[in-house]
Amino acid sequence: TATYDCEDPQYYSIDLQVLDPVYGYRIYYSMVAMPQDDEAEWELTNKPYFMSPGIYPVYFKIVAPHYATVYGQETVTINAATMQFASTAPQVHNYDGFAHYLDVQLLNNIPSYATFYYAEVSPTDYGNLSSEAIDNLSYTTAIPSRTEIGSSYYYVKVVARNFTTISDMFILTVEDQGIGQGIGIMN
Repeated sequence: TATYDCEDPQYYSIDLQVLDPVYGYRIYYSMVAMPQDDEAEWELTNKPYFMSPGIYPVYFKIVAPHYATVYGQETVTINAATMQFASTAPQVHNYDGFAHYLDVQLLNNIPSYATFYYAEVSPTDYGNLSSEAIDNLSYTTAIPSRTEIGSSYYYVKVVARNFTTISDMFILTVEDQGIGQGIGIMN
């Protein structure tokens, strides 16, 4: 078992040690479930390697003259890497008549190719939805913004290849600090 390393990806495989006989044996590999009678399925004479997160069963047979053929199976498990939000604190801006965008960052900006998905919810639903309901929200990749005084509530989901998907809740607030009074166009 290993965990995917986005900064230094590695290849992983099974390691077999044959103690007896020391010489003259041959190891065959297969990616399909124990094809003991089908020689065509045992074409892999080089062990398979994997880099992406997943669970990979590898079947093998060891053949040697004057020895019974040995069949077996090993599993290569590569866990997805993890990412985390830099902060989930509410984002508060003073009213100035301009749009203020929800600024969601990942810790150390890893991975830089992550896709962010946003879904706005009501204040009543914020923090009260089941994980199934959260998964079924209408997400968009458009970064949310707020211009008017008040608060908006969002679920944010981040997806990146080879990483575990993460999600959390965010609040974007625009406050009236007295500056916004009287701003407008008069006819």
